[in-house]
Amino acid sequence: MQRKMYILLTTLFLITFASGRFLLIAKKNFDYSLFDILKPTIIDILFAVLLILLCYWLGKLNRLLPYVIAISSMLFYFANIEYIYAMDNILNLSDISYISDSEFLKGSALHVSFPVYYILVVLSLIGALLFGNQLNKGAREGENKKLSVIFLVVLICSEGVLVSLSDNDWKNNNFVYASLNNGIYSVMNNEKDSGNQYYPENIEEKINTTGLIGEGKDLLLHAATDRKNVLIVTMEGIPGAYVAQTQKHLNVDNPIKMNSFSKIKDHSIIIPNYITHNNQTIRGLYSFLAGDYPKLDASTPKAYEYMEDSENQRGLLPQLLKDRGYNTAYIQAAGLEFMSKDQFMKSAGFDTVIGSEGFSHNKVPFSWGVDDKAFFEQTESYLNDLNSKGKPWFATLLTVGTHHPYAVPQDYEEKYPDRKEAAVKYLDDSLSSFIDYINHSDFANDTLVLFVSDESHGVNDQPYGSNWGLCIAYAPNIEGTIYNDNVFGHKDILNSVLDYVDSKEYSNKKGRSIFRTYGKDSPIMFATHVNGDVFYSTEKGKVYKLDSKNNLYEIDSENHEMFSEYYTIKKINDESLKNDISLYKNYISKPSSDNNELNIIKSKTYEVKAKEGYLITAGQYMTLPDKSYVNIDFNYELPDTKEGEGLTFELRTNEGKIIKKTVDGATGNKHLHYRFFNDKEQSGYTFEMFMTPFFSDTSTKKVNIDNMVVSFEGKDKELKKGQSDATEFDVFKKGDEETNKNLIPFMSTSKGGVILTSNNQILINSKDSNNYLVFGPYLPYPKGKYTLQYKFKLNEKYGLNEPFFTLDVSTQQGTQIPAQRSFTLKDLDDDGQYYIAKLEFELNQDISDVEFRLHGNRSLNMTVTDISTTKK
Repeated sequence: MQRKMYILLTTLFLITFASGRFLLIAKKNFDYSLFDILKPTIIDILFAVLLILLCYWLGKLNRLLPYVIAISSMLFYFANIEYIYAMDNILNLSDISYISDSEFLKGSALHVSFPVYYILVVLSLIGALLFGNQLNKGAREGENKKLSVIFLVVLICSEGVLVSLSDNDWKNNNFVYASLNNGIYSVMNNEKDSGNQYYPENIEEKINTTGLIGEGKDLLLHAATDRKNVLIVTMEGIPGAYVAQTQKHLNVDNPIKMNSFSKIKDHSIIIPNYITHNNQTIRGLYSFLAGDYPKLDASTPKAYEYMEDSENQRGLLPQLLKDRGYNTAYIQAAGLEFMSKDQFMKSAGFDTVIGSEGFSHNKVPFSWGVDDKAFFEQTESYLNDLNSKGKPWFATLLTVGTHHPYAVPQDYEEKYPDRKEAAVKYLDDSLSSFIDYINHSDFANDTLVLFVSDESHGVNDQPYGSNWGLCIAYAPNIEGTIYNDNVFGHKDILNSVLDYVDSKEYSNKKGRSIFRTYGKDSPIMFATHVNGDVFYSTEKGKVYKLDSKNNLYEIDSENHEMFSEYYTIKKINDESLKNDISLYKNYISKPSSDNNELNIIKSKTYEVKAKEGYLITAGQYMTLPDKSYVNIDFNYELPDTKEGEGLTFELRTNEGKIIKKTVDGATGNKHLHYRFFNDKEQSGYTFEMFMTPFFSDTSTKKVNIDNMVVSFEGKDKELKKGQSDATEFDVFKKGDEETNKNLIPFMSTSKGGVILTSNNQILINSKDSNNYLVFGPYLPYPKGKYTLQYKFKLNEKYGLNEPFFTLDVSTQQGTQIPAQRSFTLKDLDDDGQYYIAKLEFELNQDISDVEFRLHGNRSLNMTVTDISTTKK
């Protein structure tokens, strides 16, 4: 019976698993023949069979290993499905750093595209594993272990061969194999490119135009207005393929069509061949504000290097316009702390920087920020205010509603086949209303509006659809609908705006403007850092692709434009061109200076309330050098604090540690430092810093954070065994909480009369008997028996039999209480100075978020000096 159930559930898993590709293709509206899908489906089934076999033989060695391997593999597989759906690309191993970023998870992981499919796959797989373990019980242990090792080696080698034979095209391979292959080759290429290289003097000519802005034919009527405001509307992830006019012009069909731009057809320039040079918002924003390529790999974004290198800072677009007398503003729908966009935008020259905190309401609940309709409607007042100041102005907007998992009203979700299309339609309708507002505004006749995308979330059946950007210019001095068929990219926006503002002054500046046509093609580079592809073109319609395996392809479009309905793709052998493309990519992606510091926050003031958590920074995605110490330093100040008031800082990283520090606001050196040793170079490193104030009242107070710097040093030294990390934070190794001496740094307290002090004590002076006064730490504990211990001293006298407080152990968000006990003084141990309360508890399984709670049964005046657990 067990064997039959095992075979049945295994078969069900194989069938269910293989159907995922068909679901994804249907969701993305691909038109595939049976022949096209046969090979990848066979590879999917082979992957599933090998996974089942691997888990079966692992089960002979350890009962838990099959579940760990199987669930990890499925989560990685599901993550790839979501990423392919959202970005038309597979995950790179470097993107694993996103998983440790709670801001990213909060924004992106709260909606899944195929929930029923995921549930069926997991249930059938777990069922097969359960019966597989039952079958393994009766086997002879010694013989099976030897046999298991042999089979495991064979299976792992088979998996390795399949990974090595895969490429990064998800349409032709199993998603996991392709993703692993891509990640491994990216690491190898990073190692290969890490050394110093010689760059020829003429390298700029190979990647940029050598001509001048004024050499092109002017497309504008310059007499329209003297006051030239500039508004850039940046739309999250929107490719140019969604613009109905672009589809018609290039004869490229796409099921998603944005029709709002038809309202500006009488005064617009459309750029059909527009390139986003890489993925990721911060890279796109930097590129068009700086007039520069972003890095073409996944290393530290140039925005961070720009903020730090104050001596060599180039003039970015907002600063250049501010120097001409413009007021400048940056307004985005998402929180500013993620990717430090608040700090970068101030460094770039924006006078006013506004994020999601500047908006009072959403029309659609969305974890990333304000939905598109609410964003545009509330932005109108900011633009009206900016326009009323009597000076020309420059503003950049950034939407967020079309970021996965998409801000979609229910009626839109019901109307359209998937959330992505529904989100784009919601943006389109919101944009249509915003265009109406612009056309009826006081600045309608004085303003250039540029509609651009920060990046592209991919286009089906396009060889470089993840770089197909959107760019449309709308202004009163544009006559009719003009298609500028030259090739442009983000790096050309700065020159284009300057050309629009003063074409005479900037005509001799090197570069190109979208407001001019040029008779000669210009070289351009772009990349998709998630899969390692790098593209190079010197002739419109002919693109060379160098992939992560160092294979070179020539891609020719049928219509001789950059984007087409059909392409001819052929592999070519040209070692010289391979070397050139690799050299150009490394040149563009090299660090902008030798400075070993990155300034994350220069200066920022927070208005905060007691017990509320505030995100200070997240999502830096830095590259850490190998064999180096990494230091995170910052200063803090609470100008108006009383005695006993302070802050708790929590530093979350992907190092597997729990890092916290509670500081007294009135004393101390007002500086915190965290340090660790980084052995191997890693890209995409990110950390989050949270701050929780504790005040004696509920008033709003100010906290200043200054000079948060990440620095690297000592590449030739390594921490010796037993040597301290020299950190001022309280650092615990995650997963070893039962051996920690004091859990107070990781506990939370109620708002009234309970304070967590800087010397890791909890002062309780509360009359509240209706709430939990101390709770936390929400940390993982393995299965086992434990003793929870509270050590404290009393600050006033109590009777021996008086009800005192209740301790309990809570799991699964308070739904399970493994242990609970109420204490009087006579129930406590007493060593003459301290009282000790002990509560024994048992966990029948591993728990990810154990909580210990103290509930006052009367008014309490006590000082808790230690909270700890010991394992029996």
